[in-house]
Amino acid sequence: MESAHPYRDDGPLAGLWSRWHVGGSSLLLMLLAVALLFTCLRLDGADTSWITVGGVALFVFAAGASAGARPAPLVQWLVPPLLRISEYGLIVWLGLRSGTDALAVVYGLLAALAFHHYDIVYRLRHQSAPPPMWVRSIGGGWGLRTLLLTFASLTDVFVPVAAALAVWCAMFYVAESVHSWTKVAQTERRNLAGQ
Repeated sequence: MESAHPYRDDGPLAGLWSRWHVGGSSLLLMLLAVALLFTCLRLDGADTSWITVGGVALFVFAAGASAGARPAPLVQWLVPPLLRISEYGLIVWLGLRSGTDALAVVYGLLAALAFHHYDIVYRLRHQSAPPPMWVRSIGGGWGLRTLLLTFASLTDVFVPVAAALAVWCAMFYVAESVHSWTKVAQTERRNLAGQ
C-alpha cells in the first residue's frame, strides 16, 4: 500500500493499521502514541521488560492508525517529526539500557536512518517523488524497526540486532539513493546536451 504521507516513512505495519480509519485527528493520535511510549519507557526504569514491549506495541498501533485518521491541516507537519523523535529516542533509550558497547551501534543505526529520512525530503523536493515502496518496505518502516529492536533489548541481543539492522538499512538506503540521484544527474546532462 502506497503511503499518502511519504515523510512518515511508514512500513507494512503502519499500512495495515491505517486501514482502521479511527476517528479523531492524526496529530492527536500521534501525541497519544508518543505519550504512551515514553510513559512506558519511564515506568520500566533501567531494564527492558514487558512494560516497554507493551508501550512500543501501543505506540506502533496508535501511530500507525494515525496514518488513516483525519489530518489536521494546520499542524499536520508535526506528525513526521514526532515519529522521528519517537523512533530515534527509543533507539537511544534501548541502547543506553544495553550498555556502553551499544552506543557505537546506535550511532551507526541512527546515521543510516537519518540518511534515509533526509533522502526522502530531498527526493520529494527535487525529484517530486518519494523513494520506491520496496525501499521503504525492505527497511521495515519505523513500526517494524521499533518492535524488532524492543524484542532484541528484551532478550539481551540488542547490540548484534541493531548492528545488523544498521548494515541492512545503510546498504539498501544508500545504494538505492545513489542510483536514483545518478539517474537524475544523467537525465539533466542529456537534457542540457540536447538544448
